[in-house]
Amino acid sequence: MTFVIVALVLAIVAAIAIVRWAMSVRTATGHYPQPVVWGSLFANLLITFGFGFVAGSLLTGIFPALSGIVGFPLIAGAVLAGISLTPYTRFGRAFIGFVLTWAVMAFLLEGMFAFVPPMVIALAAVLTAAAVAWIMIKGDGRPAAEGKFPLALAVLIIIAVPGLVYWLTGATLNFEVPILERFNFSGGVQLVPELVALVFGLTIYTAAFIAENVRSGIQAVSKGQTEAAASLGLREGDRLRLVVIPQAMRVIIPPLTSQYLNLTKNSSLGAAIGYPELVNVFMGTTLNQTGKAIEVIAITMAVYLTLSLTTSAFMNWYNARVALVER
Repeated sequence: MTFVIVALVLAIVAAIAIVRWAMSVRTATGHYPQPVVWGSLFANLLITFGFGFVAGSLLTGIFPALSGIVGFPLIAGAVLAGISLTPYTRFGRAFIGFVLTWAVMAFLLEGMFAFVPPMVIALAAVLTAAAVAWIMIKGDGRPAAEGKFPLALAVLIIIAVPGLVYWLTGATLNFEVPILERFNFSGGVQLVPELVALVFGLTIYTAAFIAENVRSGIQAVSKGQTEAAASLGLREGDRLRLVVIPQAMRVIIPPLTSQYLNLTKNSSLGAAIGYPELVNVFMGTTLNQTGKAIEVIAITMAVYLTLSLTTSAFMNWYNARVALVER
């Protein structure tokens, strides 16, 4: 599995490099490089065929009558891949999203809410899948002239390279499903309820402040900048990427640094809900077993000081990198 992880990291780096190169070429010439365009077209066909095959397999499980059609998953994948070459590609993607969301939501809801009638679970799964499909249709309705980057090539690189290494090295990957025994679950990944509550609470709390920082940073950019960029013929995505965001980052980064530091220190609130986080382990378990209060407190302070200084150093470096250089 080590080679697979290394291949995954290298694939992500390569995909990011290709995206940055293609975006720089498009900024300079107005269009993406032809190798990226053709590679993305091929990648889009493969990815659509793969998801279509999975959707077809799920449909045969949901509707047993479809299993009588020989090679139905292959037919579904081929048809959806063909649709991806037409102007109606968003409908094919929406269909795949509908089927996958339906199957996943039905599985999750049935496992989490076993006491709910199956008809209610099926209805909730269908409504959620329909909402996802509608969002995909509306969100992908922009014309090709908008020049969105074809992400299929990057996705294929990130998926195919580790998959190829996995197949060549003969690595094994086993999945364990949690099984409820007499007193607890065995197998699978077990999430402690206190950890889920801590992550959920800190995420919602910190995200609200970060969202406000981002909003204020974007609104701090003069509206005339956006109007000038639009008058030059820049599309909406290019206006944000080339004009608005670079100027907004100079306003966003300083308060964002404070929020990251607050997040690091607020993680100690896990002790209030019984989660064995850093402070709880040091000040509770370690202190009780060793009896060395000064040393334990010093180590706790050193850990938080190291985390805070590392975060501040990185954010200050990035802030200096994007800062406005005056003459």
